[in-house]
Amino acid sequence: MIIIDDFIKDEKILKHFSYKETWDALDIEEEFTTWNGLDFIEDSILGDFIWEVKNKFWGDKTWSIFEYWINRTDSRFIVDWHVDKNEALAEEGDIVSPQIGAVWYGYPHEIVGGYLEISTDPGQLQRIKPVYNRIVVFDVTEYHRVSPVLNGTRYGLQLNLW
Repeated sequence: MIIIDDFIKDEKILKHFSYKETWDALDIEEEFTTWNGLDFIEDSILGDFIWEVKNKFWGDKTWSIFEYWINRTDSRFIVDWHVDKNEALAEEGDIVSPQIGAVWYGYPHEIVGGYLEISTDPGQLQRIKPVYNRIVVFDVTEYHRVSPVLNGTRYGLQLNLW
């Protein structure tokens, strides 16, 4: 697992994601968006962010699909224990998971709770606080969840490399 605070240095990217309207626009897209390869990453501030993550953590990896989605989580919403996987294949009994994933807290939220919890070994639990401009890169085949949000709204941009 890799945790980096103050990850994004580019003020243009930080400013773009500091508006709730940016998160609203991402949330009304499909449940997640996929690209078939690097040639399909759009020329946008979101695309700039994705390139930043790809170049920092995954520059040496080959991949066929990149997906992203957002989670806005408050006290009414539960993200229970799960592993990231191709949901359609899982319904047929075939578990296919991404190579690696990340979550970035790109909105300057103030919340109580909403920790990323990862079960790494039986009886072992890692809890990562959702801090503004923090990125957490981890093995998404390990069981993980978002602990209950007690106050406020948690904003996370999830990225998976397939």
